[in-house]
Amino acid sequence: MTVRPLPTYFGKSRDAVAPALTMLVAATGLPAPAHADCATGRPFAVQTPVSRPTSWLTPSVEPLAGLLNGLRICGCTADMLRMPTESSSLDEFWATQAMWLAGGPVAIGPLSRHKLWDFLEDRYHAEGGGFVVVVGLDADGILIAHDPAGFPLRMVHRDRITEAAEPDGRTSAVRATSATAPPAGNAAVLEQGIAVRRAAAATGGGAIRSLADRVKANLRSSERATLGFGISGRGRSLARIASLLAASDLDGALDGHRRACADALDAVRDTDRRRLVDALRGLATHEDRLDEILERGQSRMIGDSVA
Repeated sequence: MTVRPLPTYFGKSRDAVAPALTMLVAATGLPAPAHADCATGRPFAVQTPVSRPTSWLTPSVEPLAGLLNGLRICGCTADMLRMPTESSSLDEFWATQAMWLAGGPVAIGPLSRHKLWDFLEDRYHAEGGGFVVVVGLDADGILIAHDPAGFPLRMVHRDRITEAAEPDGRTSAVRATSATAPPAGNAAVLEQGIAVRRAAAATGGGAIRSLADRVKANLRSSERATLGFGISGRGRSLARIASLLAASDLDGALDGHRRACADALDAVRDTDRRRLVDALRGLATHEDRLDEILERGQSRMIGDSVA
Protein backbone atom coordinates (compact mmCIF):
# COMPACT_ATOMS: atom_id res chain seq x y z
CA MET A 1 0.00 0.00 0.00
CA THR A 2 1.28 3.43 -0.95
CA VAL A 3 0.29 6.03 1.61
CA ARG A 4 0.49 9.72 0.85
CA PRO A 5 1.04 11.54 4.15
CA LEU A 6 -1.42 14.17 5.26
CA PRO A 7 0.03 17.67 4.90
CA THR A 8 -1.03 18.37 8.48
CA TYR A 9 -2.71 16.30 11.16
CA PHE A 10 -6.12 17.69 12.12
CA GLY A 11 -8.24 16.55 15.11
CA LYS A 12 -10.01 16.47 17.43
CA SER A 13 -13.39 17.78 16.31
CA ARG A 14 -16.78 16.14 16.62
CA ASP A 15 -17.97 17.79 13.41
CA ALA A 16 -15.45 16.42 10.92
CA VAL A 17 -16.50 18.49 7.91
CA ALA A 18 -14.15 21.44 8.50
CA PRO A 19 -11.08 19.29 9.32
CA ALA A 20 -11.75 17.16 6.23
CA LEU A 21 -12.02 20.36 4.18
CA THR A 22 -8.75 21.66 5.58
CA MET A 23 -6.91 18.43 4.74
CA LEU A 24 -8.23 18.32 1.18
CA VAL A 25 -7.36 21.97 0.57
CA ALA A 26 -3.87 21.57 2.04
CA ALA A 27 -3.25 18.63 -0.30
CA THR A 28 -3.62 21.00 -3.28
CA GLY A 29 -0.84 23.19 -1.91
CA LEU A 30 -3.12 26.01 -0.77
CA PRO A 31 -2.87 27.33 2.79
CA ALA A 32 -5.38 25.98 5.27
CA PRO A 33 -8.49 28.19 5.43
CA ALA A 34 -8.50 30.49 8.45
CA HIS A 35 -12.20 29.93 9.16
CA ALA A 36 -12.81 26.46 7.78
CA ASP A 37 -15.93 25.82 9.84
CA CYS A 38 -17.61 29.00 8.63
CA ALA A 39 -16.50 28.31 5.04
CA THR A 40 -18.71 25.22 5.06
CA GLY A 41 -21.76 27.33 5.94
CA ARG A 42 -22.73 24.87 8.67
CA PRO A 43 -22.38 27.11 11.76
CA PHE A 44 -24.82 29.75 10.53
CA ALA A 45 -28.22 28.06 10.72
CA VAL A 46 -29.76 25.21 12.68
CA GLN A 47 -32.74 22.98 12.12
CA THR A 48 -35.14 21.83 14.81
CA PRO A 49 -37.44 19.16 13.35
CA VAL A 50 -39.85 18.61 16.23
CA SER A 51 -40.53 14.97 15.36
CA ARG A 52 -36.85 14.01 14.95
CA PRO A 53 -35.01 14.68 18.23
CA THR A 54 -31.64 13.39 16.98
CA SER A 55 -31.58 16.39 14.61
CA TRP A 56 -32.51 19.07 17.16
CA LEU A 57 -30.24 22.09 16.78
CA THR A 58 -28.12 20.47 14.07
CA PRO A 59 -26.74 22.48 11.13
CA SER A 60 -29.28 23.05 8.37
CA VAL A 61 -26.47 22.56 5.83
CA GLU A 62 -25.90 18.83 5.33
CA PRO A 63 -22.31 17.59 5.81
CA LEU A 64 -21.65 16.79 2.15
CA ALA A 65 -23.04 20.13 0.98
CA GLY A 66 -20.89 21.86 3.59
CA LEU A 67 -17.73 20.18 2.33
CA LEU A 68 -18.49 21.21 -1.25
CA ASN A 69 -19.32 24.77 -0.09
CA GLY A 70 -15.96 24.97 1.62
CA LEU A 71 -13.98 23.70 -1.36
CA ARG A 72 -15.64 26.31 -3.57
CA ILE A 73 -14.94 29.11 -1.08
CA CYS A 74 -11.31 27.97 -0.88
CA GLY A 75 -10.92 28.17 -4.66
CA CYS A 76 -10.77 24.43 -5.35
CA THR A 77 -12.51 22.25 -7.87
CA ALA A 78 -13.81 18.92 -6.63
CA ASP A 79 -14.70 15.48 -7.91
CA MET A 80 -17.52 13.65 -6.15
CA LEU A 81 -18.68 10.06 -6.52
CA ARG A 82 -21.65 8.67 -4.60
CA MET A 83 -21.18 5.30 -2.94
CA PRO A 84 -23.64 2.90 -4.60
CA THR A 85 -26.23 1.18 -2.46
CA GLU A 86 -26.12 -1.93 -4.68
CA SER A 87 -23.37 -4.34 -3.64
CA SER A 88 -22.75 -5.28 -7.28
CA SER A 89 -21.42 -1.77 -7.98
CA LEU A 90 -19.14 -1.40 -4.97
CA ASP A 91 -16.05 -2.91 -6.59
CA GLU A 92 -16.12 -0.21 -9.24
CA PHE A 93 -16.51 2.48 -6.57
CA TRP A 94 -13.49 1.24 -4.64
CA ALA A 95 -11.44 0.85 -7.82
CA THR A 96 -12.06 4.53 -8.50
CA GLN A 97 -10.97 5.38 -4.96
CA ALA A 98 -7.70 3.51 -5.44
CA MET A 99 -7.09 5.58 -8.56
CA TRP A 100 -7.98 8.85 -6.83
CA LEU A 101 -5.75 8.06 -3.86
CA ALA A 102 -2.73 7.94 -6.13
CA GLY A 103 -3.10 11.71 -6.41
CA GLY A 104 -3.98 12.67 -2.86
CA PRO A 105 -6.36 12.13 0.06
CA VAL A 106 -10.07 11.43 -0.39
CA ALA A 107 -12.85 12.32 2.06
CA ILE A 108 -15.68 9.80 2.42
CA GLY A 109 -18.92 10.59 4.22
CA PRO A 110 -21.27 11.16 5.81
CA LEU A 111 -20.80 7.99 7.83
CA SER A 112 -22.26 6.64 11.05
CA ARG A 113 -19.51 6.65 13.68
CA HIS A 114 -21.69 4.35 15.75
CA LYS A 115 -21.36 1.69 13.07
CA LEU A 116 -17.80 2.54 12.08
CA TRP A 117 -16.12 2.86 15.47
CA ASP A 118 -18.87 1.71 17.88
CA PHE A 119 -19.15 5.36 18.94
CA LEU A 120 -22.43 5.46 20.88
CA GLU A 121 -22.88 9.24 20.96
CA ASP A 122 -23.84 9.33 17.28
CA ARG A 123 -26.91 7.24 18.06
CA TYR A 124 -28.39 10.12 20.01
CA HIS A 125 -27.46 13.24 18.09
CA ALA A 126 -26.67 13.89 14.43
CA GLU A 127 -24.54 17.02 14.79
CA GLY A 128 -21.23 15.48 13.79
CA GLY A 129 -20.55 15.34 10.07
CA GLY A 130 -19.05 11.88 10.00
CA PHE A 131 -16.23 12.01 7.44
CA VAL A 132 -13.01 10.09 7.22
CA VAL A 133 -10.02 11.23 5.19
CA VAL A 134 -8.55 8.21 3.43
CA VAL A 135 -4.86 8.25 2.54
CA GLY A 136 -4.26 4.64 1.53
CA LEU A 137 -6.06 1.57 0.14
CA ASP A 138 -4.43 -1.78 -0.58
CA ALA A 139 -5.42 -4.71 -2.78
CA ASP A 140 -7.02 -6.50 0.19
CA GLY A 141 -9.43 -3.63 0.80
CA ILE A 142 -7.62 -2.25 3.86
CA LEU A 143 -7.80 1.53 4.15
CA ILE A 144 -5.78 3.93 6.23
CA ALA A 145 -8.37 6.48 7.31
CA HIS A 146 -8.29 9.49 9.61
CA ASP A 147 -11.43 10.58 11.48
CA PRO A 148 -10.95 14.01 13.09
CA ALA A 149 -13.45 13.12 15.83
CA GLY A 150 -10.69 11.55 17.89
CA PHE A 151 -9.92 8.52 15.73
CA PRO A 152 -6.54 9.27 14.15
CA LEU A 153 -5.07 7.29 11.29
CA ARG A 154 -6.47 3.78 11.58
CA MET A 155 -6.54 0.68 9.43
CA VAL A 156 -10.08 -0.35 8.56
CA HIS A 157 -11.51 -2.68 5.92
CA ARG A 158 -13.53 -1.06 3.17
CA ASP A 159 -16.54 -3.23 4.09
CA ARG A 160 -16.71 -1.43 7.44
CA ILE A 161 -16.92 1.89 5.61
CA THR A 162 -19.67 0.49 3.40
CA GLU A 163 -21.65 -0.70 6.43
CA ALA A 164 -21.36 2.77 8.01
CA ALA A 165 -22.69 4.53 4.90
CA GLU A 166 -25.99 6.38 5.00
CA PRO A 167 -28.80 4.08 3.84
CA ASP A 168 -30.33 6.75 1.60
CA GLY A 169 -27.34 6.89 -0.74
CA ARG A 170 -25.95 10.25 0.42
CA THR A 171 -22.52 8.90 1.33
CA SER A 172 -19.95 10.04 -1.23
CA ALA A 173 -16.25 10.27 -1.92
CA VAL A 174 -14.82 13.74 -2.53
CA ARG A 175 -11.39 14.87 -3.64
CA ALA A 176 -10.01 18.33 -4.32
CA THR A 177 -8.48 18.16 -7.78
CA SER A 178 -6.90 21.57 -8.17
CA ALA A 179 -6.87 25.16 -7.07
CA THR A 180 -8.70 27.18 -9.73
CA ALA A 181 -9.26 30.54 -8.08
CA PRO A 182 -7.90 32.63 -5.22
CA PRO A 183 -9.51 31.72 -1.90
CA ALA A 184 -12.51 33.90 -1.12
CA GLY A 185 -12.18 36.45 1.66
CA ASN A 186 -14.06 36.66 4.93
CA ALA A 187 -16.76 38.85 3.38
CA ALA A 188 -17.60 36.05 0.92
CA VAL A 189 -17.76 33.56 3.78
CA LEU A 190 -20.23 35.83 5.58
CA GLU A 191 -22.22 36.32 2.37
CA GLN A 192 -22.56 32.56 2.06
CA GLY A 193 -23.62 32.32 5.71
CA ILE A 194 -26.33 34.93 5.19
CA ALA A 195 -27.55 33.04 2.13
CA VAL A 196 -27.65 29.81 4.13
CA ARG A 197 -29.90 31.42 6.72
CA ARG A 198 -32.21 32.84 4.06
CA ALA A 199 -32.48 29.49 2.28
CA ALA A 200 -33.24 27.46 5.39
CA ALA A 201 -36.94 26.63 5.50
CA ALA A 202 -37.17 26.64 9.29
CA THR A 203 -34.35 28.36 11.11
CA GLY A 204 -33.74 31.27 13.43
CA GLY A 205 -35.80 32.14 16.45
CA GLY A 206 -39.07 30.74 15.12
CA ALA A 207 -37.67 27.24 14.85
CA ILE A 208 -36.30 27.35 18.39
CA ARG A 209 -39.62 28.67 19.73
CA SER A 210 -41.34 25.67 18.13
CA LEU A 211 -38.83 23.47 19.91
CA ALA A 212 -39.56 25.27 23.20
CA ASP A 213 -43.27 24.54 22.72
CA ARG A 214 -42.45 20.87 22.14
CA VAL A 215 -40.32 20.77 25.30
CA LYS A 216 -43.09 22.45 27.28
CA ALA A 217 -45.54 19.74 26.20
CA ASN A 218 -43.28 16.75 26.75
CA LEU A 219 -39.59 15.92 27.20
CA ARG A 220 -38.28 12.42 27.79
CA SER A 221 -34.98 11.88 29.56
CA SER A 222 -33.31 10.67 26.36
CA GLU A 223 -34.53 13.81 24.57
CA ARG A 224 -33.09 15.96 27.34
CA ALA A 225 -29.67 14.43 26.65
CA THR A 226 -30.16 14.98 22.92
CA LEU A 227 -31.05 18.62 23.53
CA GLY A 228 -27.89 19.03 25.56
CA PHE A 229 -25.78 17.81 22.63
CA GLY A 230 -27.57 20.26 20.33
CA ILE A 231 -27.14 23.28 22.58
CA SER A 232 -23.45 22.48 23.09
CA GLY A 233 -22.99 22.29 19.34
CA ARG A 234 -24.75 25.61 18.84
CA GLY A 235 -22.43 27.21 21.36
CA ARG A 236 -19.38 25.94 19.47
CA SER A 237 -20.80 27.26 16.20
CA LEU A 238 -21.37 30.71 17.72
CA ALA A 239 -17.76 30.78 18.91
CA ARG A 240 -16.61 30.13 15.33
CA ILE A 241 -18.85 32.85 13.94
CA ALA A 242 -17.54 35.25 16.60
CA SER A 243 -13.98 34.46 15.51
CA LEU A 244 -14.90 35.30 11.92
CA LEU A 245 -16.59 38.56 12.98
CA ALA A 246 -13.54 39.63 15.00
CA ALA A 247 -12.09 41.18 11.84
CA SER A 248 -15.02 43.61 11.90
CA ASP A 249 -14.78 44.30 15.64
CA LEU A 250 -18.14 42.57 16.05
CA ASP A 251 -17.08 39.43 17.88
CA GLY A 252 -18.51 40.89 21.09
CA ALA A 253 -21.91 41.26 19.41
CA LEU A 254 -22.49 37.56 20.00
CA ASP A 255 -21.64 37.60 23.72
CA GLY A 256 -25.30 37.69 24.75
CA HIS A 257 -26.13 34.93 22.29
CA ARG A 258 -23.38 32.73 23.69
CA ARG A 259 -24.48 33.41 27.27
CA ALA A 260 -28.02 32.40 26.27
CA CYS A 261 -26.59 29.11 25.00
CA ALA A 262 -24.78 28.59 28.28
CA ASP A 263 -27.97 29.35 30.23
CA ALA A 264 -29.93 26.88 28.10
CA LEU A 265 -27.30 24.19 28.60
CA ASP A 266 -27.39 24.77 32.35
CA ALA A 267 -31.18 24.52 32.26
CA VAL A 268 -30.97 21.17 30.44
CA ARG A 269 -29.15 19.76 33.45
CA ASP A 270 -31.88 21.05 35.75
CA THR A 271 -35.13 19.17 36.33
CA ASP A 272 -37.23 22.34 36.07
CA ARG A 273 -38.78 22.14 32.61
CA ARG A 274 -40.22 25.65 32.87
CA ARG A 275 -36.71 27.04 33.28
CA LEU A 276 -35.58 25.15 30.17
CA VAL A 277 -38.51 26.47 28.13
CA ASP A 278 -37.71 30.04 29.20
CA ALA A 279 -34.03 29.53 28.35
CA LEU A 280 -34.88 28.23 24.87
CA ARG A 281 -37.13 31.21 24.24
CA GLY A 282 -34.31 33.51 25.32
CA LEU A 283 -32.00 31.73 22.89
CA ALA A 284 -34.61 32.19 20.15
CA THR A 285 -34.59 35.97 20.69
CA HIS A 286 -30.84 36.07 20.07
CA GLU A 287 -31.19 33.87 16.97
CA ASP A 288 -33.58 36.48 15.56
CA ARG A 289 -30.86 39.13 15.89
CA LEU A 290 -28.13 37.10 14.21
CA ASP A 291 -29.07 38.08 10.64
CA GLU A 292 -28.62 41.77 11.37
CA ILE A 293 -25.25 41.16 13.04
CA LEU A 294 -23.99 39.12 10.09
CA GLU A 295 -25.07 41.78 7.60
CA ARG A 296 -23.30 44.48 9.63
CA GLY A 297 -20.17 42.36 9.65
CA GLN A 298 -20.30 41.86 5.90
CA SER A 299 -20.78 45.60 5.29
CA ARG A 300 -17.79 46.45 7.46
CA MET A 301 -15.60 43.87 5.73
CA ILE A 302 -16.55 45.18 2.30
CA GLY A 303 -15.95 48.75 3.45
CA ASP A 304 -12.52 47.85 4.83
CA SER A 305 -11.53 46.16 1.57
CA VAL A 306 -12.57 49.21 -0.47
CA ALA A 307 -10.71 51.56 1.86
